[in-house]
Amino acid sequence: MAPAIPFIAMGMTALSAKQQGDAANIAAKNKAFQQEESGKQALASGIRKANEQRRQGEVVRSDARAAMSAAGGVTDDAGATKMISDIDNVYEYNAMSAIYESEVEDQQSRYAAKVSRWEGKSAQRAGNMKALSSLVSDGSEMYSGYQASKKAKKAT
Repeated sequence: MAPAIPFIAMGMTALSAKQQGDAANIAAKNKAFQQEESGKQALASGIRKANEQRRQGEVVRSDARAAMSAAGGVTDDAGATKMISDIDNVYEYNAMSAIYESEVEDQQSRYAAKVSRWEGKSAQRAGNMKALSSLVSDGSEMYSGYQASKKAKKAT
């Protein structure tokens, strides 16, 4: 049993390094999934904000027409049309800004997810390389010890 202990230790060290890399990769994939979901939520929120801006614009436009009519004015002359158009432009600009901001946040989240996945793969590769390095290093130490004991036996 005693001669097998170094082999078992060598295998456990290599397996541990590999498992650490695999665990880091899984954690990175989970982080990436959360980042992508965050981006999707930001995009949905931006669309809701844009729809609310458009709805508010319709309310203000309607109120403006009602106020013009109540004052005895017309709602289809050049001045009234320009004022209604300006109201529409402001609220449409706010709606488009909300969508743009949400798209930027979504893109940033997706890029962060891509980076997280890359980091996970890199950690996994590093774990594999560490495992291989451990096997080679420990194996060469064991072989050197074997050679030394072989020489010692011949010398006696």
